[in-house]
Amino acid sequence: IPNAGELLGAFDSVVLSSRTEGLPISVLETMSAGVPLVATRVGDIPAVTSDGKYAALVDPDDPSALAAAIDRSLTDRDRAMELAREASEWVKIQFGMDAWLDRISATYESAMQRRAER
Repeated sequence: IPNAGELLGAFDSVVLSSRTEGLPISVLETMSAGVPLVATRVGDIPAVTSDGKYAALVDPDDPSALAAAIDRSLTDRDRAMELAREASEWVKIQFGMDAWLDRISATYESAMQRRAER
């Protein structure tokens, strides 16, 4: 679905039950949209969620833990939405346009400094 990230606001929670992963864009989109995230602790998901600070993380291949985390995200809505709001702010700070432009600028400045030192 083109622009699927725009639909995330309609979700109560997003669940990513992968056994293996890299860094799925869907995790960043979910966090950015301020939607509660339940995901498995694989790939870079723990790093991007600050090891569960901004999402409910469970071990892969543990369906009972996954079901419990989903249940908590739906029944303890205040806590789930608090995590989601914090996640949204964190993603904007870490991956937003300003952070991206700052990193690009620092890279160019560093390269120019190295060139000037030659």
